[in-house]
Amino acid sequence: MNDPKAEGESVLGQIRPHGMSDEEARNLSLAREAINFFVGECSGRLGAEEAKASPDPQLIAHWREESRLAAEARRFLQVDDPHGVQAVLDHYNRRLRELNQLHPHGGGDRPT
Repeated sequence: MNDPKAEGESVLGQIRPHGMSDEEARNLSLAREAINFFVGECSGRLGAEEAKASPDPQLIAHWREESRLAAEARRFLQVDDPHGVQAVLDHYNRRLRELNQLHPHGGGDRPT
């Protein structure tokens, strides 16, 4: 038997809400993951900017706000709204692509 804790996921994290299809459960998980990756990218850019000799306060505020908005989106994901979950998944996948195209290794610049 697989030990969920050994695999990095809690037992509660493996439980699907009643009536949720496998695809809906997968999309919810992927949306959360996309948001987490996005927040990580923002944090990396924020750290890079803060580490500069002359950090740009506007960029610092920008990356903090991006992180805050992503955390809010994650908090308000609704298991009973598969279309909303798909929209969040699409949005953060697109944002991740934009960040990686702008600066693949996190350059601290604001995306356009």
